[in-house]
Amino acid sequence: MREWIELVNSDWHGHLGHGPNQDRLDDPKWLVKFLADAGLPRVDPRTETVPGALKKLRGLLKRIVDSCLAGKHVSDADLAALNRYLANEPVHPQLRRQNRSMRIEMKTSGKGLEAVLFSLAASVADFLIQEDVGRLRACSNPNCRWIFFDATRSRTARWCGATCRSLIKVRAHRHRRKSEARSERADKRKKLRKRS
Repeated sequence: MREWIELVNSDWHGHLGHGPNQDRLDDPKWLVKFLADAGLPRVDPRTETVPGALKKLRGLLKRIVDSCLAGKHVSDADLAALNRYLANEPVHPQLRRQNRSMRIEMKTSGKGLEAVLFSLAASVADFLIQEDVGRLRACSNPNCRWIFFDATRSRTARWCGATCRSLIKVRAHRHRRKSEARSERADKRKKLRKRS
């Protein structure tokens, strides 16, 4: 479960470098879809506490991601904050298949906002324990800022998706063409000066 990455990316920035930035947690329709797609308990997104609580958790997750991206350990304060989210719900262990092996996953029987927060915190805790945090990436498009998990065999993914990859490659191509054109014009001017 990597829904926590979607939560971090909910602070949306236009990948083109212009256009509106949007905090998707303020959009009740987006929030309902996010919770449903993640299989999380339903909560009423129109209450002030839901977006505020999710924004607070998102801030913590961003700090954890920043530590991982910088190759640093997660701070003790951030671990303590994550543990507080994990302590707020009664849980029970469940066995779950993972490829050819089994693992224990902690599930909550709770409902409502606390269960949502617990589930998201548990998914990031599981990621920190089970996954290779070195595969966590930030999109190389400086305007995008999305994070993603690099599942490539070569561990060389640089962009969050095809849109940013294409955008950056087109920009680089145009920049090279402009530089080449400037260089050609400069060469022509030098040749004209030498002739006269």
